[in-house]
Amino acid sequence: MKAIKILHCADMHFDTPFTELSHIQAEKRKEELKETFSKMIALAKEENVLLFLISGDLFDNDRVRKSTLEYLVRKFQEIPHIHVFISPGNHDPYHTKSFYHIVRWPDNVHIFKEGIDKICFPEQGLCVYGAAFSQAHQKSSLLKNFRVEDPNKINIMVLHGDVVSAGQESEYNPIAIEEIRKSGLDYLALGHRHRYSGIEKEGDTFWSYSGNPEGRGFDETGSKGVLIGEVGKDWCDLEFREICKRKYFEVGIDISNARTYEEVIHEGAFGSSNR
Repeated sequence: MKAIKILHCADMHFDTPFTELSHIQAEKRKEELKETFSKMIALAKEENVLLFLISGDLFDNDRVRKSTLEYLVRKFQEIPHIHVFISPGNHDPYHTKSFYHIVRWPDNVHIFKEGIDKICFPEQGLCVYGAAFSQAHQKSSLLKNFRVEDPNKINIMVLHGDVVSAGQESEYNPIAIEEIRKSGLDYLALGHRHRYSGIEKEGDTFWSYSGNPEGRGFDETGSKGVLIGEVGKDWCDLEFREICKRKYFEVGIDISNARTYEEVIHEGAFGSSNR
């Protein structure tokens, strides 16, 4: 049984409107999301991964440009030897009117639908599981009562959802820690939270949020990227790889001694250099 090389990403949010920016700035940021995704495709080719896992919210909403869809089809066509698995999330749920259903995606792209499904690779002793949001809210866990069918294989799942504590509720697929522990999965690739969680482990199952590859505002600060590496039976060796075009930072400026608006501007321009 071989180790499986993967790239795990989530929450790309293509065609985010960037309403807080000017039209020109918003258009630039939309293009920069594509630039970051192109880096991810290049990294997948360079590292010769077998699986490209997208854990939901590839799109920000249902107003996606035709040019964006054409771009994605072209990029996936560049990696025909890599298997792309997408688990639609709360921003881009799967239904008959969604782009996941309407667009003719390349043969190497598998989009999960409602209910857990799996694709097996007998030569690698591998099964890849996944499921989709079918609407914007998913109040019950998609992982509830799940158990892998063959624990002797390498079992990976790609899923969008919210890991919660016992008794905690969520409208975005509330996944209990106990459900992860009992799943029998070797790796659970999660999306929904926009910050890298680190590699966690419950029982024999490793799991992680990769975070989003590109910050889009001051609620998404710091380093952004993807996870890349190998997953084997009962082990994983994944690393976070920064890939973002830009980073957002929050910097504190002391203006307590500023008496005029001019002095506030001066502190904002020069005060942060000493912090």
